[in-house]
Amino acid sequence: MERVLGLTLTKNGVKLVESRIRRGKVSIINIKEGFTGDIYDKDIKAKIKRFLKESKVKTKLTSFSIPDEDVFVRVNYYPLMPDEDLKKIIIDELSTYKIFEGDYPVVNIFRLKIEENRGRYLIVASPRSLVENHIKFLNSLGLEVKNLNLPSISSFRATKVFKRDCFKGSGVFIYVSFKKTTLIYFLDGEINQLREFDIGLESLNENKIQFLNEISNTISYFSREEKKAIEKIILSGIDKGVEEIFNEIKERFGIETILGEILPQREYYFSTPVGLSLFNLEEKLKINLIPKDILEKRKDEAKVFFLVLFSVLLALLLVGLSIYLLNSISITNESIKGINSNLKNVEKSLENLKGIEVEYRDLSTKKKELEEVLQNYKNINFKNYLDEIIKNKPQEITILSFNCNSDMNFTIRISSKSLASIYDFRRKLETSEFFNEIKLRGIDRLTDGVSFTTIELTGEKKW
Repeated sequence: MERVLGLTLTKNGVKLVESRIRRGKVSIINIKEGFTGDIYDKDIKAKIKRFLKESKVKTKLTSFSIPDEDVFVRVNYYPLMPDEDLKKIIIDELSTYKIFEGDYPVVNIFRLKIEENRGRYLIVASPRSLVENHIKFLNSLGLEVKNLNLPSISSFRATKVFKRDCFKGSGVFIYVSFKKTTLIYFLDGEINQLREFDIGLESLNENKIQFLNEISNTISYFSREEKKAIEKIILSGIDKGVEEIFNEIKERFGIETILGEILPQREYYFSTPVGLSLFNLEEKLKINLIPKDILEKRKDEAKVFFLVLFSVLLALLLVGLSIYLLNSISITNESIKGINSNLKNVEKSLENLKGIEVEYRDLSTKKKELEEVLQNYKNINFKNYLDEIIKNKPQEITILSFNCNSDMNFTIRISSKSLASIYDFRRKLETSEFFNEIKLRGIDRLTDGVSFTTIELTGEKKW
């Protein structure tokens, strides 16, 4: 496997790790830390580019740690149902949260456990506009973004790979970021529960008692929920400062407590970029917040390349064929002379077919009359479907075009500044029971917030 760059960008600087997995063995090839200053500095892009060059990074393939504040994480229970139905329900629920206001969520859903007729699901989501901004920023650095992942899950993955024995039995992995703390309950290395609360490194000192109480309450909940005592605590984080709380956690809970240092002579906070660089390593949770259409863009570009290559080869083939045809013209001319004599005989035969020509003209006239009747019927269908579509159209939706592909198939091109109104329009068309099938052909979102999409409708004969 080729090298992968794991990259974290925090308020204190950049951390990178280049890793390679070959035959199941992990090799850490490059590990660096740089203090580039405030991430909102106008010169931050130039500083990071210089840092990557000085670090002698040899790959563009990158897995990036998306900031906690840009990600929505929850563990919820739902009845067992098909994945597509579950995703619709979760997207409807996410639309009520402020982080997704006026935006469309990129959603990852993972089933952690089945209990009777319901499942426990981990939901990881982020607004598409924030994800696209991160991708554009990383692309501007000359990097090829392959994966956007959570820092806490990445740290959990790296710590499990390098300290596998620590994950035997039941325990809690505590990850302290700048604004949040994530608690992951694991059982023999597998994630069973997850919870976040809004105290991180920035506010830890003034909220230390509440921080410890939140951990205590969560550990008690995990133990009751899983009916199994917590045997150990593993502590890690995004940056310096976690070690200051290590002894207090150890004394407070009286449980075996481990600081998640995974590499010799390296601080625990390198576990995140290491875990990011191992995103392809086989495991239960494969989180990637890059939308599918962006992720598959490279495949489309490859298709275009091969299409161009095929066109060039086809052109060369046609040139060769043309040369061959020119050589055949002289032979063909001789054949034409013989054909001309045969045509004279055919012309004599055609004189006997004049009566048939009259009958053919009459049949053609009747065919046109039938086609006019059929077209009138189609126009009635067209008007009924159009009336039904306009009746269900939200006010925010603008219909740009309406095409009738056949008497049962239509496409409409629409635009709106609200992604929610697009999905509301689709739901209304579904509940109208006026159409047999409704397909949404992707959504194009411009920088001014306007979204465009094409809806394909297949109707039923309701009259």
